[in-house]
Amino acid sequence: MAQIRAEMCIEDCGTYLYIILPPYESVAAMQDHIEKIYDAVEKYGNRKILVDATATEKQIPIFELYELCIYLVAKFKNTRPKIAVIAHPSAVYPDRFGENVVRNRGLDLIRFIDSTDEAMTWLGIKPAQ
Repeated sequence: MAQIRAEMCIEDCGTYLYIILPPYESVAAMQDHIEKIYDAVEKYGNRKILVDATATEKQIPIFELYELCIYLVAKFKNTRPKIAVIAHPSAVYPDRFGENVVRNRGLDLIRFIDSTDEAMTWLGIKPAQ
């Protein structure tokens, strides 16, 4: 897990982008983060994205999560990246609500996962030894 940051961090790791998110603040702030991730995908050409969202320890309110998922689909519908989000266990909805909202709109691009190794496996990246 990464140290909690006040700002978003984006690192190009060659075969994937590594993103560290600050704690969840609002829909507007998260939309700004999604915008920056989109720009990084375009800039670096990486379609595999590993996101550390462990700084958020509570579930995002469900209506806000729904709105963010709809925004994510609209933003990434043409680039179709593969996004693995390492999430704090207490922040993940047990019914995979966010993943299902995205999938129900025709995109299978995001997973909320609780370990780096599992996230890298889902992305198809060989974990560092």
